[in-house]
Amino acid sequence: MKVKFILLLMICPLFLRGQIITTIAGSGLDTGFNNGSFCGDNEQATNACFFNPVAVTIDTKGNIYIADDVNERIRKIDSTGIIRTIAGTGAYGYGGDGGPATAAIFGELAYIFAEGDSVLLIPDDDNYRVRKICFATGKINTIAGTGTAGISGDGGPATTAEICTPFGVCSDKYGNIYFADVACHRVRKIDTAGIIWPVAGDSVAGFLGDGGLADTASLYHTINVIVDIHNNIYIIDAGNNRVRKVDTNGIISTFAGNGGWGYSGDNGPATNATFDYLESIATDGGGNVYVSDCFNNVIRKIDTAGIITTVAGNGYNAGSGYGGFSGDGGPATDAQLNHPEGLAFDKYGNLYIADWLNNRIRKVTNVGVPLGVRGVESGERGEPGSVSVYPNPASGQVTISSSEVINQVAISNFVGQCVFEQLFSNNKVVVDMGDLPKGIYFVRVNGVVVKKLLKE
Repeated sequence: MKVKFILLLMICPLFLRGQIITTIAGSGLDTGFNNGSFCGDNEQATNACFFNPVAVTIDTKGNIYIADDVNERIRKIDSTGIIRTIAGTGAYGYGGDGGPATAAIFGELAYIFAEGDSVLLIPDDDNYRVRKICFATGKINTIAGTGTAGISGDGGPATTAEICTPFGVCSDKYGNIYFADVACHRVRKIDTAGIIWPVAGDSVAGFLGDGGLADTASLYHTINVIVDIHNNIYIIDAGNNRVRKVDTNGIISTFAGNGGWGYSGDNGPATNATFDYLESIATDGGGNVYVSDCFNNVIRKIDTAGIITTVAGNGYNAGSGYGGFSGDGGPATDAQLNHPEGLAFDKYGNLYIADWLNNRIRKVTNVGVPLGVRGVESGERGEPGSVSVYPNPASGQVTISSSEVINQVAISNFVGQCVFEQLFSNNKVVVDMGDLPKGIYFVRVNGVVVKKLLKE
């Protein structure tokens, strides 16, 4: 019981330490509003050129997808860091359904969402459609919308419904798809049978309804939506400068923001905070919520106690909408961002940011609780992948191997002091414990797996 208690408190918690920001994609060429270019396919992603990348999402295999907005393309970074186009020709318009996604034509791309490792969901804003790419076939199809803007069709097939301007899309653990319909001030759901239903918003722009049923409430410019681990729905109510929450009973409330504009409230209740144009939203494996506070050039976190803090960006030029670029290799809260938009987590708790006007995708390590992890309940966990630590007992070098790529290793002693921490990118790593005292140690891999190790 004593060991279990120590593990629950743990012991080099990587997702609370070392929140370092780096650029993982984009050379930063031609930064700023209405500046950008297209280059770099089939090369390392850090050499690539973007034109205002608005969104980033990650599948369960760790592949990263980017909505390269003005370039009218969706691009993918694989596990080797190589980038390529998986959808879009670069032309603006509509076309390609039923065929290869690389031949598709889009209107304005927005907050794409990878559903597991099988489907990419795409809100095709200017075409009044939600589309999807099946990874297995590489083909694209429309799953909601007729191409005519409107609010008709609830209770019927989503493909025959009129929708307005879908901007954010996500799915829940049951396979239902949600999208934020900006101009119609609503959130709607496509169930697993393909039927569309209202979720939140009465299509009248305003701020009303807290404490009542979400589908009778008034919202104003619903930019984005996400579903947490408990199936609560969070909505970026951009025009009201708030985050609204719909609980599992369908009741809506204000989750963050007092409606005022500014940059205030950190370390206090999120409902007292002010923002300057909210854009994207994400959740981690512990149910914490993260938002891109766009014109303040920061990313902010609302924890499960309702307290708000800044986790990335130093607020450079807050309120102007135009930030800067600095800080790579250092603490995320010291860095400059420039109109950050899309957010996504990988399964290890690393946060990815579409740094829109910097034409880059940036990564902040160890920000969130790893996806699918609720804390360590025993001396050993077997995810992600199968992890081996040998020899055990050990006297000198220890080999740590995994069926998946090892990104981080931390070793703590029995009382929880971190004695080793390092980033890697391999399936097998070697750590020298020769200088450490004899005793019991705990090995954490990728912030998830814990192995007990005896040093002789």
